[in-house]
Amino acid sequence: GILFYVPAAYTSKIDPATGFIDFLKPKYESVEKSQTFFSKFQSIRYNTTKDYFEFAFNYKDFTNRDLKGYETNWTLCTHGIRLRNKKNNTGHWESITVDVTDDLKRLFDKHKIFYKIEEELKDEIVKKDEKSFFESLTYALKNMLAMRYSKVNSEEDYILSPVKDKNGNFYDSRKVDESMPKDADANGAYHIALKGAILLERLQNKDDATAKADLLITQQQWLAYVVEKWKS
Repeated sequence: GILFYVPAAYTSKIDPATGFIDFLKPKYESVEKSQTFFSKFQSIRYNTTKDYFEFAFNYKDFTNRDLKGYETNWTLCTHGIRLRNKKNNTGHWESITVDVTDDLKRLFDKHKIFYKIEEELKDEIVKKDEKSFFESLTYALKNMLAMRYSKVNSEEDYILSPVKDKNGNFYDSRKVDESMPKDADANGAYHIALKGAILLERLQNKDDATAKADLLITQQQWLAYVVEKWKS
């Protein structure tokens, strides 16, 4: 047989139903930088019908990364229960469950952001000037974007997407059929196999059988491919 090398970038922490990848990488640095960061969202709202918060944005407002061919408009939703791993008082790692919606409700209640009344929350958020507020808000956003969740000392390992697919569903690897990745490791293998399929397709579609095939898959080509796959 023949072995082909494919780069593993953007194959594990990627939503197989939408192609969504976290390029935001939120990190608290200062109040001023946090205000600037959250001001770039197109909207931050509370969906009263679904009981979760929605963060709508365009990647073009956040990064200079070349995303040609990739979908840049996304809406993050605080849907579902997530896990966060941390060291306990004894120095051992443990997993705690995280409900980002409830965390944000408590945070907004504490800082008098009336999410059940105001249609748009972004302006009120950006007005805040407390370090603790933005640390908690950034932490909540990071929890939502983690996508891959593994429980300490167990086999529980799953993908939970913060964005809806074309049918209005959130990808949850614990609930999909056998044709889709059932856990985070399988997700990586699934997308590496897709990259392999791209190479095979190039080899099969060569006009000249003696010509050298292009075996380089650039980041832009990969991102464009996953977007077209889930749109089709």
